[in-house]
Amino acid sequence: MFLRVKSFKNKNGSKRDYLLLVANKKISGKVRQVTVTNFGRVGEANTLIDEIAEKISEYSNKVKFINLSTELKSIWSKEYGPVLIFKKIWEDLGLPGFLEHYLKKKKITFKAVDIIFSLVLNRLLEPKSELATHEWVKNVYGLSGVVDTH
Repeated sequence: MFLRVKSFKNKNGSKRDYLLLVANKKISGKVRQVTVTNFGRVGEANTLIDEIAEKISEYSNKVKFINLSTELKSIWSKEYGPVLIFKKIWEDLGLPGFLEHYLKKKKITFKAVDIIFSLVLNRLLEPKSELATHEWVKNVYGLSGVVDTH
């Protein structure tokens, strides 16, 4: 069984979509899709689907319905995706190598390339002052090594 959206056109040209539960059945030697139930219009079916899923999970040994709005609470979170994307672009442009080569001449002993990357990332994602960036970095996945650098 699977869900399927079936569309119908109105006389005025607008479209209405219905959410159906469909099963494949063999009829006269051919596989046909048979509508098991019609949940109604797609927009109206959203609340009905949540209720049905919760009730079905009561009878299942394998599936447990979790209501994320009440059962799961997040105390804190870290950004992850944008860091990976911009890190890849940063490396593809060759900026770490360029900066390391330039900074070797200056004899800098701290992680200057990582600090520069965190400042650039901050300007791209959530522009803040340099002081506020120091606090922002603590909540970004993959930049924790920069926090300890002075």
